[in-house]
Parts: sequence; C-alpha cells; structure tokens
Amino acid sequence: MLTKPFKNILKKAGIPIYPKPLQNLRASRETELMNQFPLKDVCTSIGNSPKVAMEHYAITRQDSFSRAAGLANEYFLPVSWPVSGDSGHLPATSECGDSEPEHGI
Repeated sequence: MLTKPFKNILKKAGIPIYPKPLQNLRASRETELMNQFPLKDVCTSIGNSPKVAMEHYAITRQDSFSRAAGLANEYFLPVSWPVSGDSGHLPATSECGDSEPEHGI
C-alpha cells in the first residue's frame, strides 16, 4: 500500500505525521473541489456518492465562518434604541425610576 512509504517520506522531510494521512489529503482535496464545483461532479471524479462525501470527507472550513461573520456584521449592525430626546443614549436610572416595583418583587 501507499501509507507506509508516504509516512516514511513525511518522516524524512520532518513533516508531522497525522493519523490516516492519505484519507486526510483526500478529504482536504475533496472539500476544496466542493467549494469550486457541483457536488455530483466532484463525487463522480473522486469515486464516491454525495452521501459518503458529506458524511466522511467534507470538512468545515474556518473561512466559511469568517465570511459568515462578515455578513453578520454587515446585516446585523448595532441597534439604536429609541429614547426620548436626541441624545442617542438610554435613559439614566433616575429617568427610568429607581424605586422598588409596586408588586414587591
């Protein structure tokens, strides 16, 4: 098989050896291809089904979270709370009333 010679190459090169290196390479490449091409086309070229690809090879990518966070910042900006006056701040405690609630809680 290829795993042992591949691990020897990594060892000689001083590259850390991860568990199942060839499977990890396949998963990384399949994930990259899924970002560029339709899933069915990727699976046809790799040789597995979309179900197998999604269950065993698709990797969650950090850049997806970063892009989502950027969209969140764009669409969910901080809200300006409506308050009396034009000061743009929440009323101070004295303006809200700082006495105990009437129901005694």
